[in-house]
Amino acid sequence: MAHIKVQVNQVCTVRIDTLSTATLNPSCATENAAGFDFAWGGTPGFGYQSGGAFCAVATCAQKDTFGTGLGVRHDTKNHIDDFFDCSQYLLVDYTRRALNDPHGHDGNMRPNESISTWLWDSNNPNTWPGILMIDPNNVWNDTTIASGQGASVDAQVYTGWTYDYMLHTLGWNGVDNLGNSMTSTVEVNWGPTFLSTAGYSDSLGQMLVFTRKPGDPGWSPSGRRRPPTARGRSNPDGPRYRACGRVPRGC
Repeated sequence: MAHIKVQVNQVCTVRIDTLSTATLNPSCATENAAGFDFAWGGTPGFGYQSGGAFCAVATCAQKDTFGTGLGVRHDTKNHIDDFFDCSQYLLVDYTRRALNDPHGHDGNMRPNESISTWLWDSNNPNTWPGILMIDPNNVWNDTTIASGQGASVDAQVYTGWTYDYMLHTLGWNGVDNLGNSMTSTVEVNWGPTFLSTAGYSDSLGQMLVFTRKPGDPGWSPSGRRRPPTARGRSNPDGPRYRACGRVPRGC
């Protein structure tokens, strides 16, 4: 029995020659989360890969990157931290982790935490955080309410800036000072009471960015959703939250 430890930075294939006789059914196991493919070598001359342990880098490597886009006021954002999964771009920022700093943010988030932005799912209004924001070309320029991109661009960028300020100026490692994830859901529609505001949900542990009212920058009639009823400061079917409004005093 062999115990082999391999550390790699990209998806790779590791092959280990441990079989003394040929087999027609070589065992194979895959661990996607760690980015490893394990395959077994065999006796030379039977069509197996040569023995030993080696790593072959995959054609596509997932990576931290950043895009550009427009906020709800049509202002340009030239650095939107996100992630490429080999097929599309996700509004998930892993670059503020303590052990992952490709963009020079000098963050201190825990190893499995991130900053991410999601779109409220009007078909499943009480499913949180909603639908992860994605884009095919990393240019987030659609500012309509229906797309959610404008609000998502602002949420992703400003959450990152907020984390940086909390950490480097206040000495506070995120909202909970534990370096955990910071999540936002945008274009939440709980009715007219909540239009054009935002709040932090204690029960969900995340930000809620509510959809815009007619006349606000970026508002598009084609993007309006039918609002559910709302009572006071909470959705009857949703979590209570601290409303910050346009001037977030005391939030």
